[in-house]
Amino acid sequence: MVRAVRRAFLVYLRGMATTGIVVVPFLLLFGLSEGVSAVVKGFIYLGYALLIFLGFLVLLTVLGVQKLRVLFGALIASFTISWQYFAYVLSVAGIIALISGSKIQLPAPDTFAARGGAGLAAGAFVLFLEDFLRALGFPPGAGLSERPAIHAKTRWVFIAMALWASFMAGFRPSYFALPIVMSTVCLMAFSVIVTYKMAGSAFDSATVARSKAVRKRSGAAWGIHWTDVHVTRKGRSRVDGGKGGNERLQECITTFLEEPPKFVFITGDLTDRGDEEEWEEARKILAPLKEKGTRIVIVPGNHDLATAYNSADAFISTRLTHFRGGMVRGMNGLRLRAFLGGLAALEPDLKNAKGETIAAILKREDKALSRLWGLVEEVRMVVSTSRSAKLYEAERFRKKAAKLFPRYPPSMGWEALLWTSKESFDDFYVSSLYAERWQDYFPLYLVDEAIDAQVIVLNSIARDPTLIGSAWGDLGQDQIGRLEEIIRTSTSRQFVILAHHAPFRWHDESPPDFSLEEIQRWACLAVSVSSVNRFSEILSRIQRDKKKFFFFCGHRHGGKLHEARIGDWRGGQVVEGASLADKDARILAAWQESKGKLRLGMIKN
Repeated sequence: MVRAVRRAFLVYLRGMATTGIVVVPFLLLFGLSEGVSAVVKGFIYLGYALLIFLGFLVLLTVLGVQKLRVLFGALIASFTISWQYFAYVLSVAGIIALISGSKIQLPAPDTFAARGGAGLAAGAFVLFLEDFLRALGFPPGAGLSERPAIHAKTRWVFIAMALWASFMAGFRPSYFALPIVMSTVCLMAFSVIVTYKMAGSAFDSATVARSKAVRKRSGAAWGIHWTDVHVTRKGRSRVDGGKGGNERLQECITTFLEEPPKFVFITGDLTDRGDEEEWEEARKILAPLKEKGTRIVIVPGNHDLATAYNSADAFISTRLTHFRGGMVRGMNGLRLRAFLGGLAALEPDLKNAKGETIAAILKREDKALSRLWGLVEEVRMVVSTSRSAKLYEAERFRKKAAKLFPRYPPSMGWEALLWTSKESFDDFYVSSLYAERWQDYFPLYLVDEAIDAQVIVLNSIARDPTLIGSAWGDLGQDQIGRLEEIIRTSTSRQFVILAHHAPFRWHDESPPDFSLEEIQRWACLAVSVSSVNRFSEILSRIQRDKKKFFFFCGHRHGGKLHEARIGDWRGGQVVEGASLADKDARILAAWQESKGKLRLGMIKN
């Protein structure tokens, strides 16, 4: 957390320094003009609006709405971005006011400078709202091609409201407040409409799974399914509010120690914020079961990987991307590295599509990163003793570094690494390295030859740093292609496929209405349409080859019924688990029957 805050402060200073370079010359040149007075008053009105907005969020947080705490990083970053643009434009107001020949005093309501200041202040507030919506991930949906077009439309709201404020009555408070209120209403209404549209699209694209009665079974299970455990640090509540699943997980493990299963499948959100302390706590709780010989396979969840669940990371994300460039710049890839480390510690024999184990992959990458940092220190030492060798050493470093990571050069060139600290090297280059390779490690698989079954782990988390966007599912076309190849070349007769998101809907689910729960289910927790279509084709092919598949998932905590369910889908069987953090959640599992066939059921209490 301390390192994340330090990173956020560094990014903030860089942004403010850039602003100062542009604004200061204008202030020095026109410091006595009426335009500066307009700037000051514009900031006052803008500040009032922002304080009211911020105060509302503070009130909700004090009242116990825990999830809003993670919004503050994005909120403050959105403000600083808007302030930066505001300062750029308002610096020009000094020139306009000087040319207009206004006197050196606070502008009267109907002067040209006052009108310009009011318009810019109102427009800056609309811009702030738009940036805030972007920081949250509006509109929902991973990899949406429509996203830039939708944001382009909101620009027209910004322009229209700014012009309205400019030509109404300048700095009269009543006329200044009206464009702000109207623009806020317009943006929020637009957000709701687009979100509802996305929810309907996700619902329509999801194929139907038919749930069936769950049979209770006893005895040692082949594989037990847990999901959405949300392990937290001691004394800390969950992002969504309430207690983490630490105690519930310990209770379950104690129950199964007498008859330990061969496998435990945890389909995402083992941790709540994905930080190192939570991973350490999770490994400690799972250790007794692992010592009994149970193989524990975990799947990445949005809480495990998401940048948005740490306010400092959310701040950095918004500042780096402005949500106008690639999302990768705003991702904290170190969270993926932490997950892969936890995965390798629990089940090191998982292999990728090339047949390499995850433990071997991470060991090789850690060695290469260590060599890269060693090169940085080596060149620094040479340059410090011989400045004449600076250019030669920098070129030599560039060539050697490019050989270690030819596909992933830093955005500012290899030479930029020569002047970074070790923490900055990890926080920016290593983080971006893993963010670039978000789904490159997946699918991972292992084979249980005793029952002729192959267990496959997918990463369905969208590469999106925002709060809403990171909850959306996206398997990615490259990952699906590798999955297709693994299944095509496999000799196994049964496939156990694990992912966090459910690419289907149950037969008794109705189209989404305007309720918050329904919008959240289909606009924020669904899977992208392209992922669903191609993934469904692969599963249908398994059925045509007269093989069986079992698909385990979680993420939405049991859906509208808040319970684990079993059903038939695409010729196979699916399991959607309820959150293990919920004390009443029933636990589903697979049992080995005659001839190695698997059967699903529910653990008897």
